[in-house]
Amino acid sequence: MADALEMSEFDFFCRAWREWHGQEPGRAVVDKDFGDYLDHGTVPFYVVDYVRKSLSDGSIVSREKNTRIRAQFIYYVPLLISFILFMYFLLT
Repeated sequence: MADALEMSEFDFFCRAWREWHGQEPGRAVVDKDFGDYLDHGTVPFYVVDYVRKSLSDGSIVSREKNTRIRAQFIYYVPLLISFILFMYFLLT
C-alpha cells in the first residue's frame, strides 16, 4: 500500500495515525508501533483502518492502475516508434 502511494512504510504509519487521531503523530508512539510491525508483524488498529478505508474508496487501486498504464506507455511507445522507423528505412 505504501508503494502505491509512493511513500515509505513509516510515513504510511504516520498518515494513518493522522487520519485516525486527527492530529500529528507523536514520534515515540509511531516509532514503537512501527518497531512492533517490523519485529513481530503486528499491525496497529489505526493502520488497518486506514488501509480498509483507502481500499474501499478505490482511489489507491485506480492510482496504481494509472501508474502501470503510464509505465507501459512510456516503455512501449519508443519501441514502437523505433520499429516503425527501422521498417521505413529498411523498405525504402
